[in-house]
Amino acid sequence: MHDNFWQGRLNAHVRNEELKAQIQSTHDGEKKYQEKKQRKALKNKEGITWEPVEIEDTFQLPYGGGYDDFIKKRTDMLNQ
Repeated sequence: MHDNFWQGRLNAHVRNEELKAQIQSTHDGEKKYQEKKQRKALKNKEGITWEPVEIEDTFQLPYGGGYDDFIKKRTDMLNQ
Protein backbone atom coordinates (compact mmCIF):
# COMPACT_ATOMS: atom_id res chain seq x y z
CA MET A 1 0.00 0.00 0.00
CA HIS A 2 2.86 2.32 0.80
CA ASP A 3 4.35 1.87 -2.68
CA ASN A 4 0.95 2.46 -4.30
CA PHE A 5 0.55 5.66 -2.27
CA TRP A 6 3.90 7.07 -3.42
CA GLN A 7 3.30 5.96 -7.01
CA GLY A 8 -0.04 7.81 -6.98
CA ARG A 9 1.53 10.93 -5.47
CA LEU A 10 4.27 10.87 -8.11
CA ASN A 11 1.75 10.47 -10.94
CA ALA A 12 -0.38 13.32 -9.54
CA HIS A 13 2.68 15.57 -9.34
CA VAL A 14 3.76 14.76 -12.90
CA ARG A 15 0.23 15.36 -14.20
CA ASN A 16 0.06 18.69 -12.35
CA GLU A 17 3.34 19.83 -13.91
CA GLU A 18 2.11 18.77 -17.37
CA LEU A 19 -1.09 20.79 -16.88
CA LYS A 20 0.92 23.85 -15.78
CA ALA A 21 3.07 23.59 -18.90
CA GLN A 22 0.01 23.24 -21.17
CA ILE A 23 -1.68 26.27 -19.59
CA GLN A 24 1.48 28.36 -19.89
CA SER A 25 1.92 27.44 -23.54
CA THR A 26 -1.72 28.35 -24.20
CA HIS A 27 -1.26 31.74 -22.53
CA ASP A 28 1.94 32.36 -24.51
CA GLY A 29 0.14 31.48 -27.74
CA GLU A 30 -2.72 33.84 -26.91
CA LYS A 31 -0.30 36.68 -26.18
CA LYS A 32 1.53 36.12 -29.46
CA TYR A 33 -1.79 36.05 -31.33
CA GLN A 34 -2.95 39.30 -29.70
CA GLU A 35 0.37 41.03 -30.45
CA LYS A 36 0.27 39.83 -34.06
CA LYS A 37 -3.34 40.99 -34.38
CA GLN A 38 -2.47 44.44 -33.00
CA ARG A 39 0.53 44.81 -35.34
CA LYS A 40 -1.57 43.77 -38.32
CA ALA A 41 -4.32 46.23 -37.37
CA LEU A 42 -1.81 49.09 -37.19
CA LYS A 43 -0.77 48.71 -40.83
CA ASN A 44 -2.59 50.57 -43.54
CA LYS A 45 -2.68 49.65 -47.23
CA GLU A 46 0.74 51.19 -47.94
CA GLY A 47 2.36 49.16 -45.17
CA ILE A 48 2.99 52.13 -42.89
CA THR A 49 2.71 51.43 -39.20
CA TRP A 50 1.89 53.85 -36.41
CA GLU A 51 2.92 53.85 -32.81
CA PRO A 52 0.99 51.23 -30.83
CA VAL A 53 -1.75 52.69 -28.68
CA GLU A 54 -2.40 51.78 -25.07
CA ILE A 55 -5.32 49.35 -24.80
CA GLU A 56 -7.60 49.33 -21.74
CA ASP A 57 -7.65 45.81 -20.22
CA THR A 58 -11.31 45.48 -19.23
CA PHE A 59 -13.09 46.67 -22.37
CA GLN A 60 -10.22 46.29 -24.89
CA LEU A 61 -10.63 49.89 -26.11
CA PRO A 62 -7.79 52.28 -26.98
CA TYR A 63 -7.02 55.26 -24.78
CA GLY A 64 -7.03 58.63 -26.54
CA GLY A 65 -9.20 57.41 -29.38
CA GLY A 66 -12.53 58.91 -28.38
CA TYR A 67 -13.45 56.14 -25.96
CA ASP A 68 -12.03 57.72 -22.80
CA ASP A 69 -15.44 58.94 -21.54
CA PHE A 70 -17.00 55.54 -22.22
CA ILE A 71 -14.18 53.75 -20.38
CA LYS A 72 -14.52 56.11 -17.39
CA LYS A 73 -18.32 55.66 -17.22
CA ARG A 74 -18.12 51.87 -17.45
CA THR A 75 -15.31 51.68 -14.90
CA ASP A 76 -17.33 53.85 -12.49
CA MET A 77 -20.35 51.57 -13.02
CA LEU A 78 -18.26 48.49 -12.23
CA ASN A 79 -16.76 50.10 -9.14
CA GLN A 80 -20.22 50.91 -7.79
